[in-house]
Amino acid sequence: MTIPSIPNAGSADLPRPLDINEVFRGGGRSVEFLDEINQASVVMLCETGIVPRELGSRIARGIAQVMANEPRAQRSADYLDYEPQLIAVAGPEASRLHSGGSRQDIASTIARMNLRDGLLQECEALIDVRRKLVALAENHKETIIPAYTHGVQAQPTTFAHYLLAFASALARQTERMREAYARINCNPLGAAVLATSSFPLDRKRLAELLGFDGLLENAYDANHLAPIDAFLDLAGDYRSYDPVPCTRPLQVLKLFAEVVDGIVVDKDRALEEVHADYSTTTTTEIADALLQRAQVPFRVGHHFASLLTDYGRSHRLRLSDIPFCEVQRIYRDETKQPLPLSESEFGQVISAYYMVSGRRGVGGPQLAEIDRMLADESARAANDRAWHDEKLRRLADALCELEQRFRAIAAG
Repeated sequence: MTIPSIPNAGSADLPRPLDINEVFRGGGRSVEFLDEINQASVVMLCETGIVPRELGSRIARGIAQVMANEPRAQRSADYLDYEPQLIAVAGPEASRLHSGGSRQDIASTIARMNLRDGLLQECEALIDVRRKLVALAENHKETIIPAYTHGVQAQPTTFAHYLLAFASALARQTERMREAYARINCNPLGAAVLATSSFPLDRKRLAELLGFDGLLENAYDANHLAPIDAFLDLAGDYRSYDPVPCTRPLQVLKLFAEVVDGIVVDKDRALEEVHADYSTTTTTEIADALLQRAQVPFRVGHHFASLLTDYGRSHRLRLSDIPFCEVQRIYRDETKQPLPLSESEFGQVISAYYMVSGRRGVGGPQLAEIDRMLADESARAANDRAWHDEKLRRLADALCELEQRFRAIAAG
């Protein structure tokens, strides 16, 4: 029995364990998030009594001074680089800010805060593109265009129907992002390296101050497994591990939005394209009409329509340009019966407008369904926008509380 080889942990084909140095180099808002982590830590340490208030006040003032001394863009997100700066302004005891902490859980927390930040940015961009698609579709509910399958014209539809397909796909992606956010917005801070510490850290308070909705409870999971499945949650968007993941999707969505904004539709030209070829469903439409109106067996009607198509192509005629007398002759020669459709009825059957407006199925391009889907997609986009804005408010409220508590401790 041959056992297949297993790619090593560093393989680009597999999610990798969290590289804390990669997080600290990751850019994004990493330094800003380290500042928030430090502020939340001193607040929690003072509230729990792990650090005396007077010392906590000095540490808080030191944190504020480090933040004021050098622009964030010039600072490192690595706590090992940060702590000497803090000690330089607040004294050796300032290292107690790190009581019960680890670079490992700090890195996990920064990565997770960057993930949720990028995720919310991408959700906003997705919603904006969806709303642009809906707005454009509103203006093209009756604009007929050709649609293709397997490289050939299949049947006509409307531009609104086509656009709503993309809006629907992006709505599913937004739904996946919302589900991912619920799992990503959980706090690993306080887990230390992998087994917590002897300090009674209040991890729930840290979660509240940093805007997390809950905890990654198992300390081993928090730093060694959860970072990988957080990647898997977003793998459909990013395809590779990146602690600051939103750049490429945002670029793509920005380009998509620009394309939608720049679309100019020539309705007459689109309809001309429909009429320029025999769609693969023309035969089905004719066969369906013969069955529905005269109970002609489907296969009989379908074969007649195929003969009609062959005739038109061999004479370089569009379907609508084939003389009706020839249509009648081909049907009579094939079936030995007169064509059970009048000239006006046959013209209606092969009309692109008929093929669109005559749809009856849920999700089709007929006007009633387009109006329903437009309303549904508008409502879904509005709901997603409300969710997004509520999450931003939740984070803003947490940051406001953090800053208030931090200032109070710094003031002594």
